[in-house]
Amino acid sequence: MQRFDLCVIGAGPAGFAAASRAWDLGKRVALVERDSPGGRGLADGALSSKTLWHLSNDYARVCRKDRGYCATDVSVSYDAVIAALHEAIDERRAQLDRQLDHFATPAAHGGSVTRVRGTARFVTAHEIEVTDESGAVQRVAADNFLVATGSVPRVPPGVVVDGKRVVTSDHIERLPKFPESMVIVGAGVVGCEYATIFANFGHTKVNIIDRQPRILPFEDEDVAEAISRNFERIGIHIHRESSLQSLEVFEDHVRYVVCDRQGQHCEPVHVERALVSIGRVPNTKGLGLEAIGVTLDKNGGIVVTDTQSSIPHIHAAGDVTADVALVNVAELEGRHAVEQMFSAPTHKIRYDALSAIYFLSPEVATVGINELEARKRKIPYRVAVLQNQLVPRTIAMRATDGFMKLLVSRDEPSRILGMRVVGPQAATAIQGIAFLIEKGGTVDDRASPPRRDRGRSRVRSRAAGSQRAQAVGVRSRAAPRRRVEPRRACVNRAQPRSTRGTGSGRRARGNGQRAAGSGQRAASDGRRATGSGERATGSLEKRCFLHGVNKPRVGRRSKTHGERCASRD
Repeated sequence: MQRFDLCVIGAGPAGFAAASRAWDLGKRVALVERDSPGGRGLADGALSSKTLWHLSNDYARVCRKDRGYCATDVSVSYDAVIAALHEAIDERRAQLDRQLDHFATPAAHGGSVTRVRGTARFVTAHEIEVTDESGAVQRVAADNFLVATGSVPRVPPGVVVDGKRVVTSDHIERLPKFPESMVIVGAGVVGCEYATIFANFGHTKVNIIDRQPRILPFEDEDVAEAISRNFERIGIHIHRESSLQSLEVFEDHVRYVVCDRQGQHCEPVHVERALVSIGRVPNTKGLGLEAIGVTLDKNGGIVVTDTQSSIPHIHAAGDVTADVALVNVAELEGRHAVEQMFSAPTHKIRYDALSAIYFLSPEVATVGINELEARKRKIPYRVAVLQNQLVPRTIAMRATDGFMKLLVSRDEPSRILGMRVVGPQAATAIQGIAFLIEKGGTVDDRASPPRRDRGRSRVRSRAAGSQRAQAVGVRSRAAPRRRVEPRRACVNRAQPRSTRGTGSGRRARGNGQRAAGSGQRAASDGRRATGSGERATGSLEKRCFLHGVNKPRVGRRSKTHGERCASRD
């Protein structure tokens, strides 16, 4: 029986990252996995669903008629789509295999990773049995263990998943063709992502059953409403505040009955397929954790404190715990657990600074907390929202649905709490904010470094500086939210103001010269200033954000920033 410094059970995102980090530290690692490396980070999971999402977006874009071109005889082959999907999965899997082959040879610093194929079960706190496909059993001992066995789809009582007519995310990518119709039970991220994919391809009528008043119930109302409006535009029907009464499989279709909240009105509906997507549960069944004294929660997840279980040398990472179920989080937790085991330099994971992307229509990117979470924690906050209709980049893309929303604390200096972006390329807009939250940044830090995407950075600056934000509990949700209009919006603060332009003043256009002074526009000599150009370097008594381009008339002296604000009082 071999003995290792570390035994990792599961080679998904968390397990693979942990084994790699342990190899870095010169440790001897056993990596136990019954299937191929990658877990649900590849097939039937993150990579596969995102590949389908990108392919479906490409097809939907080609079919549009408002882009200045009209493609004819456009068709999509389900078999070709699945072939492209498998190509992406195989490419990534081959990369992981090559890495493990490299790790298998002991390195000069002592690190090595030994692959053990099979299903693991604890027999003691320091020893496991691994059973392979043939039934052969071998034992593996280790000083430390990391459980990274992921999660499995949750199935509601009374629903039988046959993997053909009624499927979960484990089967949805193995359908024989595009279904003509499909019902999705559950309106969380996974269900909404697959609804987007099949609706984009245009061959499937999609219905969603949602018990809540709105989809994405863990997100703010404005985010969910933006997605709902677009779902309806692309033909997705949502059974709102409805419950699934029954779901039966017939020879060539599925019949489900959906009822309203009161149960007074029920409606039978016939569809070709049904996708059950009501969440996932930790995959700990059969590991023998309870027998060795590892504490589990009511859902079977391993209870951890900073990845450490109730037995000090056994850690857990990824979906098998009760933390956030995301691939990037799983990888962070896997590396962090190894660094803790072997006393390597590490930093505490800031879960409130982690980002996520929802591959919907339009795309959604999140970082930090939202308004729902801020109210739940009773954190006083202010919020600024900028519509994509005001962003030059999204105007140029002809994709102005959505918005950017920034949450900051009400104390001074205002800490950045979170950001939500709904719209094209949303993920690129949150990177800087994620870094600032991780480092405890404030509003004054929002736009310090220059950014290549000037349109997005301007939006972040405006959102961070906007003081139309309200105290939590003051703004009524029933009242329409006042949006930032394409004009000047002046706001009051208690301190004197100080401003700075680009360089010593504002950047001028026309003859290539720059306007001298601080915050003035040159007009009479043919120079024209663009953008607002002014940024607060301290607390402002009056701050004026120019949400459009206000050009001074030639031949007249343009007003200074302070004069423009004063003229509005």
